[in-house]
Order: sequence, then C-alpha cells, then structure tokens
Amino acid sequence: MSPSKYLLTPPEELHPLTDSNPQIYPDFDPWIHTKEEDKILKEFVAKGYYTASRVNFETISARSALQGSLPKVSSLLGDELSKIIEIREQEINRISTLDIEDSTRFTKWSGQDFHLPNRVTLTDQKRNLWLQELSSSNTSLRKLTKSVPHGFRKRHILEQCYTQFVPIYRVIWLIKSCYAIEWKGMISKAKGETTHEELLSTLYKDWTDNMVLILEKLVFEVSKYYNDPGQLKYWKLRIAHYLKILGNCYEMELLNRSTLHQWLVDFLSKIESFEFYPMTLHILSIFWSGILGTTEEDTEIESSFLIIKLSEILLRKYHIISESKCMINDSKYIINDVQRNSKLKESVLLRLRQFISHIFHTQSLEAFIMPKQNWNIYKNYLYQILLQNVSDEETPKLKKKLKLISYRNESLRLGSLDVEPSRETSPFSTELTLDNVFSGNILNLKNVSPELLGVLDSGLSGSEWSLFIDQKITKMEQVIEIILWAINPSRKHRYDSCHLVAKILVLKINSQESFQEYSIEDVIWSLIFHFSKLSKLELQKIVWLPKLHQLLNVFIGYGIIKVPTYIRRLISSGVLYLPESENKNFHCKLLINLKISPIMKSQYNMVLKNVMEYAPHFYEKYNFDKLVSIFESLKPKLLSGDFERLEEYPGSIRIMCSEWYLSQICFNQGELQKVNNHKIIKTFQLFCINLGELHHFFGWAEYIVYHQLIDDLENLEVFTDILLYLDKAFLLLINDHILFMKTLLHSYMRDLRIKDKAAFELINFKSFWKFFVKNCANMIEMDSSLQNQIAEVFELERHRKDHFTKMPNETVSLYLEITGNKNTKFEEQNFPSVIQQNIKKVLHNPEDESNCRKLLLLCKASHASEYNKFLSIFVKRGDFTVHELLKLISLKLLSFEVIQKTSHFDLLCELVSQVSFNYGLNFENEKNAFVKRNFKQITLQLFSRPTFRDTLVRMLVEYGPNSNLSEKSAQVVSHILREEKNMSIIRDMLIYGMNIENEAIDNTIDLYRYLNFTNTWLFQILTEFNVKNSNAEDLSDFFSSIVGAIGYNSLLPKIFSNISDKKQVSTLLTVIERQFLARVLETEKSALVFLHIMMDTEIVLSRHLVNMSSLGMDSEVLELFKNTIATFAKMPNDTLKKYDENLNELLKIVIIHEKFILRHCFESIELRDHYMVDNFYTLFHNTGKDLKLKLLLYDLLTSLKSYILNETKDQALHSIKMPSVLNQLPKFAISSFLDSEGTEDEFLDKDEPSLIRLGICDKQAKTNSALKYFVFNKKSSQFDCIFKIEPFQYLVNYQEPLEGELNNTSLSLGLFDARLEKTNPS
Repeated sequence: MSPSKYLLTPPEELHPLTDSNPQIYPDFDPWIHTKEEDKILKEFVAKGYYTASRVNFETISARSALQGSLPKVSSLLGDELSKIIEIREQEINRISTLDIEDSTRFTKWSGQDFHLPNRVTLTDQKRNLWLQELSSSNTSLRKLTKSVPHGFRKRHILEQCYTQFVPIYRVIWLIKSCYAIEWKGMISKAKGETTHEELLSTLYKDWTDNMVLILEKLVFEVSKYYNDPGQLKYWKLRIAHYLKILGNCYEMELLNRSTLHQWLVDFLSKIESFEFYPMTLHILSIFWSGILGTTEEDTEIESSFLIIKLSEILLRKYHIISESKCMINDSKYIINDVQRNSKLKESVLLRLRQFISHIFHTQSLEAFIMPKQNWNIYKNYLYQILLQNVSDEETPKLKKKLKLISYRNESLRLGSLDVEPSRETSPFSTELTLDNVFSGNILNLKNVSPELLGVLDSGLSGSEWSLFIDQKITKMEQVIEIILWAINPSRKHRYDSCHLVAKILVLKINSQESFQEYSIEDVIWSLIFHFSKLSKLELQKIVWLPKLHQLLNVFIGYGIIKVPTYIRRLISSGVLYLPESENKNFHCKLLINLKISPIMKSQYNMVLKNVMEYAPHFYEKYNFDKLVSIFESLKPKLLSGDFERLEEYPGSIRIMCSEWYLSQICFNQGELQKVNNHKIIKTFQLFCINLGELHHFFGWAEYIVYHQLIDDLENLEVFTDILLYLDKAFLLLINDHILFMKTLLHSYMRDLRIKDKAAFELINFKSFWKFFVKNCANMIEMDSSLQNQIAEVFELERHRKDHFTKMPNETVSLYLEITGNKNTKFEEQNFPSVIQQNIKKVLHNPEDESNCRKLLLLCKASHASEYNKFLSIFVKRGDFTVHELLKLISLKLLSFEVIQKTSHFDLLCELVSQVSFNYGLNFENEKNAFVKRNFKQITLQLFSRPTFRDTLVRMLVEYGPNSNLSEKSAQVVSHILREEKNMSIIRDMLIYGMNIENEAIDNTIDLYRYLNFTNTWLFQILTEFNVKNSNAEDLSDFFSSIVGAIGYNSLLPKIFSNISDKKQVSTLLTVIERQFLARVLETEKSALVFLHIMMDTEIVLSRHLVNMSSLGMDSEVLELFKNTIATFAKMPNDTLKKYDENLNELLKIVIIHEKFILRHCFESIELRDHYMVDNFYTLFHNTGKDLKLKLLLYDLLTSLKSYILNETKDQALHSIKMPSVLNQLPKFAISSFLDSEGTEDEFLDKDEPSLIRLGICDKQAKTNSALKYFVFNKKSSQFDCIFKIEPFQYLVNYQEPLEGELNNTSLSLGLFDARLEKTNPS
C-alpha cells in the first residue's frame, strides 16, 4: 500500500508573508533537515525543554495581537538601519576634515568609548599569515579587527592586497584603519602646530604617491609576460583587482584625486613603447570623468591647465601612432602580421579619437591652444578626427570652431613673430598657375621654404623622409621649388638629385594628404613650357639641361609623367607652327633626350617633321628609325668595353644602350661569370658617368650580390667603395636594404673569409658598416638576424684593431702566407726596405700589385707609427708623381693626413683638384671626407694659389650650402672678399655651371640680379660683408639700392639674416621703418606686397638680438608711427575694414619695439596723456572680422595693463591712475569669438569665424542670446514660462556696462523661496 500523501494546510488567521503564488507563511514549510540540525534535535528537542509560567493566567498567545503591527515596525526599523549604515559609510568610516576640540576622537561621530584597533608586533611570517586570513572569506572580519599588525608600510599593504586578491570591502577597511592609525599618530606629533587640513593633505598625498607608483610598476610588468600566456593571464587578474581597489578609493575619496590625475597625464606623456598604450588608455578611461572637471562655463578652475596639457599629449600620441608603420614588438614576428598590426593600430587610434573628440565637444576651446611649432604638426590630425563621420549640418559649425582655434594658435602674439606665413595659398592646395608661384623672375618664388631647401642640401636618413614629406610638403609650390633645385646649375654635382625629387613626389602621392598625380604632371609640363619661353641667357642661369633631361626621364620611369601627354600638349599649344620660334628648338632638343618607346614612334616623328621647314636636322638626324640605327651600331662597341664619348649621344639613345647592356650582362651571358675589379669599375663608369643611369647600376649591383658573383675580398672592397661614393643613391635605389645587406654579410663572413685569410685580416670594411648602421638603423631594428650579423662584424673590427700588436705570431704567419717563402724570417727583414720595395712594385709592377699591397697593409697594421713615419719621409723626398700618390691613396696605402702633416700644401691642392676612378672610388671618398674635415684650411690654401681658382670655386659652391659647413664657408668667402677687395669670387660662384663668360657686372648691386632661392646663402654672406664695411650714412643708400635691384622679392628678408651687430641692426630698422610708414596707408596690391616684405625684413633683422623687445625707436619714426595710429583710429568702421592688412603689418612694429612702446605709453600716462592708449583701444573696438588683428590688439592692451600694474607696485607711483579704457578691457576666452545664431549667416559666405566684441557688445544682444531658464510651478509641477536673466553666471567675458549697478537677481529670488537649478526639477 502506497503511503498516503499529506497535504499541509495553513492554520486559520495566519497571514502570509507575500502575495505570490504559492504563498509563503512564517515557519510553515516542510522540514528539510541538515546534519547539524539532527544533532541539535537529539541534544535538546528529544530531551524536551519546559519553562513554567510565572503567572497562572498566561494561557492565551500574543501572536494574534502582534501580527498586524509587526510589518509596520520592521519597515520603520529597516529605514532607520539604512540611515545608520549610510552615516557609518559617509561619516564614521571617512577621515573627517573638521577641526574638533577633542583631538583624541577620530571623528565627531565616534563616541567617547570609540577605540582604533590595537596594533601588535608580529614576525614577518605571522604578518603574512594575517594578510592571508584577511583575503579569505572564511575568516571573520570581526576576529581580524581586534588587532592590526604593527609596521605595515603603505606600499607593502597595497601590494599584498592585490597579489593575494583580498576582497575589496576588506581592503577598504584595512586602508581606512591604516589611515586612522597614521592620522592619530600625526595629530599627536603635530601638537597643534599644524592644522588638520594640512595633516590630512599630507596623509592623502603619501598614500596616493604609493598607489600610483604600484600602478606604474604593474603597467610596465606586461612586457615580461608576452611569451608566457599563464603569467600574462595572472598579470591581467592582478592589475584588474588593483584597479578595482584604486577605483573604490577614488570614489570614496580615500586618495588625493588631483595627484592621481596629474600622474596619469604625465604617465601617458612619458610612455613611448606601443605595448603599454592599451592599458594606459584603459586606465585613462576609468578616471576620465574625474580629469575633465572643467566645463566651458567654468574655464578658470585648477584643472583647466591639466586639460590643455592632456589635449596636446593625446594629439601627439595620435600623431606618433598614425605615422608608425609597426605597432607590434614581438620576437616571434620577423615579418609582422599585417592584419593584427592594422587592427591594433586602428583600435588605439579609435580610443584616442574618442578622447580628443570628447574634450572638443565638452570642454572650453582653450584646451587646444598650444605652441605654434606643435600646432603645425597636430592641426591636420585635429581636423581629421573631428570632421570624420560628421553630418552635413554639423560640419560648418565644427569648421568654424576649428578655424577659430587655428587662428588663435597662428595669431601674432607679443614676442613671437613669424616670418613664414603663407599669405597667398592654403595648405594642400593643388590647383595653381605659375603666375601665382613666381614673382617676376622664374626663380623669385613668392613663398620659399628655407627648411625644405636646407634638408635637400644636407639630406635626411631614409626613414625620416616620409615623416618630413607628410608634415612639411603641403603646397604645390614646394613641388616646383624642389624641381628647380634639382636642375639648377649650382647643384649639378648632386648625382642623386633626380631620384631624390622623384622619391619625394612618389611618397607625397602615396601619403594621406596626397597631391593628385595628374596635378603634379600638369605642373611639371607647365614648368617645361615656361622654360621654353625664356631667353638663352635666362635659361642658362636657372637650368642645367642635361640634369633636366635626366630628371624627366626618371619621372617617366616612376610613372609620374608620360611622354604622349607632353606630345599632345605640344601639338595643341601651336608652338610647332610658329615661324622661327626658339620654343621649337627647345622642345625638339628635349624630346630627343626623353625615353621614347616604339609605340610612340609615329607621334615622335610627327613632331620632328613639323619643324623640318626651320630645323630639318632634327628629323634627319634623330627620327626614330635613325635612333634605332645608331643604337644598333653602338652594341658591338658596348660589348667590346669601348665606352668613350657615349655621353655625347642624345638621352633617348643612352637609355636604350643602358637598358640593353644591363640585360646583356645580367641575363644573356649563359653561365654566371664572376666579376673582378676592372669589371666593377668599368660598369660603374658606364652607367654612372657615361650614360647617367644610376638606377641601372644599382640594378646590376643587386644582381651580382644576390647571385654572389663577387668571389674576392679585394673586389668586394672596390664594390663597397663605390657604394660609399654613391651613398645617397644607395639609400634611394636599393629595393630591399635588409635582404641586400644580409646577402652581402653572408658572403663576407662565410664564403670570402675562408678563401683568403690574409685579405680578410688586412682589408677593412668598417666605414661601410658604419655608414649602413647610421643611415638604416630602423631597418636593422626590424630584423633580428641582421642585428646579429652587424654585431658580429663590429666585434670582428673591434678585435682586429689590436690583433697584430698583441699577437706578433699572427703577423709572422700572415707574412709567410703572403710571400709564400717559408724560409724567410719576418723579424730579420729591414722594415723601411720592405716598405720601399713594395711601394715601388705597387706603382710599377701591376702583376705584383695585390701581394705587395697586402704586405704594405700588414706593415701598416702591425707597426702603424713606423709606417706613417716612412711615408712622411717618402712624401718629403718628392720622388714621385701626383698620379703615383693618387694610386697609393686609392689603394689605402697613404692618407691625406700624412701629406697634410708634411706641410706639402702645393701637393695637397693638386690632389684635391684631381678626379679619378681608375683604381676604384676610395680616392674620391677619402678626398671628400678630408675636405669636410679641413674645409677652411684647404680652401684658403687653394685661394693663395691662383692656378687652383676653378677648384676653389667648385668646392665653395658644392660644400657651401651644407648646413654643417655654412659657418666656415662664410668665413672663407669673407676672407677672400677682404683680400681681393672686389666681388670676383662672388661672380665666379654665381655663374658656376652656367657657361656665361662675358656678361658685364659693373658693381656690387648688379650681383643681386642673380639672387634666387638656391644661392640665398651666398647673398647672406655678401650682404653681411657689405653692411659690416659700410658706415651708418651709406646703409640707407645700400638698402635702397638692393630693393631697387631685386624689387619686391620674398628673398629680401633672408639675405639680412646673418647681420647681428646691434648698431647696424638699429640703423637698418630705422631705414626700413621710414620707408614702411611712408607707404602704410596705400591699399594697392603692389604696396601690400612691399609692406609684407619690409616687415619680414625687419623681423629677420630684429631676431638676432638677444633681447629683441628692448629695441629703441628713432624719435622721428616714433612720431610718424603715432600719427599713423591716430589716422587709423579716426577712420570710420567701414573704411577701416579696407586697411585690415595694412594695420596688421603696422602693429608688428609694436612687437619688435615692445618694451620701448610700453614704456613710452606708461610715461605718457604719467603725464596724463592717454592719447596713444585711447587710439589703440579705439582700434580694438572698431576692428571688424580680422581675428588676428583683434587678438594682436588685445594682447597689446593686456600687456600694457600688466606693465602699468607692475610699475605702480612702488608706493611712490600709486598716484598714477589706470586709464579707464584698460579697466574696461574684458577677460579673454576663445568662445567669446563664436557668433550667435542670429548673426551666423552674415559671415557664412566668407567662411570666417564671426566675432562679438569681447564683452563690449550691446546689452540687448546678450540678453536675447541666453534663453536657458524656465519658471517652474511647484504646485502644478509644470513650466509656466521662459525665465529671462542676464547670463552673468556662465559667460566668462561679461562685464556690467555701468559702475555701481548690481545684478540682484539671486538676492530677489532668495526672498521668494526660489532658486536657479540647471537640472529639470520635474
């Protein structure tokens, strides 16, 4: 029989605890017993328990009577307990900052019987055990709180808490306990001498410093665990737990928040390795809302500076990551995972974009005010971040704000003048005509970039070019500038210039802010047609035609330009149909020197046929079939090694020959053939000298390296010497530097090392290894195996230095190996006779050259001082020819320094005049290095010997523009000018490479007609020399003569940049200011150009003085300046708008003479003359929409106000009253320049930020623009109407129009139980 089912029914009148179904009743459920309950049942219930009643009438239970009131009581009790817990958390458990009378009490809530936990001294083991118990939830906190171990250090406590994963609430209790214990100790030590606020600040500061120190340590630990997933996972748990601890302390105000904010911003700034970025940005996001404690309405609180600093740091990090190609630093990745790298990069950039965008939209615009040099870098990134994925409606507003920030950052401030603003073009403008680029002469560029020119002349390493191009090449005019630089006669020695310009253009086309390819091609062909219109003399001054042909062919090779496009433009221009036009000759000569493919045969021939009537020889000699015929006839000559007179053929034929010969020696020889010294040198001469096709030589160089066709160390030495000579081209034209060097090093260390031990020990390649490490450091970092190979060869070179001196036996064994005579004893040899005999054999017996050279290198390595002494004697005897010395230098058996020490300067001058490639390129490398080290001495020696005049001129032109030698060049040229007392050296340098012989130059001023951006450095020297040798009266005429000779040339300011003498600068400034003020009221375009150039010249002159702002001003000029300011101040607003640009230039005089003018205004105020100050204020009030002008005037007035306040600190000067216009000057904030909605349309067309008058606008306009408050009816809980109030509580720049008036809105509201709330009360 199955057991019957019991149904439990609740007793009558028993009220359920819930309304749920099924309902729950108190103590009325089936019993589910446990083991412990069974024990209790046996012990107590089974035996029974009974207590007799105390009175005999207690028979009725009280349950029914109490049942109704208990829920109410429990509810009230719960509310009170919640309040108690809240009081405990907010007051008792927090360190109070109240100064209370009873200092023994921890807080005002702790009663008389409140005591801190006792501290007990424990061993380290027991202390750690106590911490383990604290981290365990099984141990009662009540038990642990009875005593706290003594001697806990702040850092130790925090480290133990996160390493042992102590629960957060226990960590907070422990930190509070430690705070309280330290607090009590500090109060007892202070003895009332220090306030409680100071003690509390010190306590929080100490703990916060330790907290951030641990956090920094934890972040940096991530790099240890990349290759250990287990440890990495454990690290993530630890830092996550620690961040929870830190976050709780932050929210409960158990640390100094400002200290944490400052540390976090500084930490973000200092991290450089990308591996720390994700965690740092995560931490920043945790405390982001706390850092951004500043709002646009309250820009003057303490954290505003931190936000400005943070904005700049975030933009800098965004810039660094954007420019970085590799984010991953992992030893497992030899070739980085592209997808992983791009994903990581985009993730970090996204987080940075969010931060920057949030600051822009929620904080004051002042957050993005920064130094101009930083703004130039970050401006484009800020535009890119904020205008990304923005609706069409929001874009105009954002652009206005961005332009406002940009104007402020680029505005002229006192003491920070800039001479380089581009006044006529905007960044990234690619549409222009040549008339917008040139001013008169073709080389008189309206906007010249000195930094770009300096980099082109001095060079950058390969990795730096990309960054420079992205940041500095932003205008199409710069493309024209670098093309003109490459083809200028003074730069014809730059063998790499064509490929360098091509690389710059290719990198720019592929960059983020790229130029359109067709735009670049259009500009290049427009420039070619411009050249064709020049006279022969003008063309010779600016273009070296062989370099122009070479440059265009390189462009064709890179695909930057196309010959069919040129032919179409040539035909459509109609030039070919003009009778007797010089243009036709120029274009035909150019065309036959360009690379012509067979498919262009008909177009090419058609152009030449069109000019047959006036120049038949072009078609007869250079039609396409004739070109092919000439090329076929040259093939046998090339195969036989006869390379003479190849350079006389047109460029099209030379390109055919170069391409064919390269394919022949690489792919049509059948079996691979090893190369020797002669083959390497002849191939270099053919490609680089005769044909001018550098890239084909480097194609062949890669071929012989990758196929390991160099089987001798002497051949390798010749090869690396050529690479060193072509160092700039090596960086540009080798496709894969890493693979190239790894293959070369493998051959050197593994194959060639074994073949010839003597050569390996004696031939030094250190200069080539150093060159590669210096210029390709970033590539070496990318490949660990290449790093190891480089380290190995450097270690070898380091040991080789002392190898022979410390190991004589090695010298003997090498000597026997080289001579092959085992019976000869090295120690019995006469050292001088060995050197003398082998030098003779090297010079006269070519068949013994290799072994004799090795013996001499052995003597040099083992007995360096004796070897150099003998060679000094050898040079002093003079028993040799220059050709023989040249050969010894080429074979590295003699150095220029040995000749220099013998004071044989005639011989030295003769050697530096030589150009030789017959024995390799070491002679040229040694000569160039020696000239750079001794430039001044060599050039002065050449000057003293008239027969070497051409060499002197060539050396000055080639080395002078180099930034490292510019100072020495200036000294040499000035010395020559003083000695010769004429300008012949300047003339010779100016016409270098131009083939100009008989052009008359009557005087110094005539030389200035040659001024262009490529020779500005030379005219700086000439101008400095002339100014130094002129008296004050002559300077005025000299300056006027220069202006008359070169016109309004933008290079005029630059030629005065070397003048630094204060008297000369002051005199020139007076001359310039008189001419400037005489024309400042003119508004014609030519007059404005004149004003710009004059003011830029004045800025350049004044910069050389240490204290520019202390410059005085001539009394006549001062009166003229004051009268001009007064004239502008009297103009009506509409008229003044026409003179904004003039006034902008005029006020730069104030910047140059800042202290003088401020002092003059102060002295006038002392005499109660406010005329000049009032005029400045009137201009400030009347200027319209020119933000730069407004900012400049504002800076001037605020500086004047500060100057007066500073000067009147002295009690004796308290009687001076501040002018009322300066008292009315409002505070400055960028947001005050933002226009209101009602006036926005007025300025939208001009795309300029509209302005209000810095708090001086009409009262009604301000009132209507701030409808932010509403009247709220408390009875009906509804908004009745709009509440209008003066916006004094949030507008920083507001100022009451009249003194004595008081806006008493707040006082009035207080009488009616009303208040202003920024939140919606409903």
